Amino acid sequence: MVYYHYTSRHAAQNVICGDPSLIRPGRSGKVFLSPIRYQYGHEAAGELGIENPVEMVCQIPESVVSVLSEATRVERIINADGTVIRRGRGWEVNCMAPIPAAKCSWSQVLDP
Repeated sequence: MVYYHYTSRHAAQNVICGDPSLIRPGRSGKVFLSPIRYQYGHEAAGELGIENPVEMVCQIPESVVSVLSEATRVERIINADGTVIRRGRGWEVNCMAPIPAAKCSWSQVLDP
């Protein structure tokens, strides 16, 4: 199986230039992954509830990922006035450990 990590160009650059090159857990203590490859950044942002720019995707082989959660549906993000900011409903898994990015491939997601 392959997993995908969606992020901004800046965050991807920080991972690639790091020594060692690791995708590290964020403030939540998790690295968020999806089993779904989205073609467009806005699709990934909407389905996965990502509020930052989605410009890059990292394709991660299952062999380099450890300590995965069960796949769950992403909750939607709702504004204080009740409007939907991100619709969610995409599938995600969480990894609690850093992921070695040297064995992963990065590519740009498309703009609409």
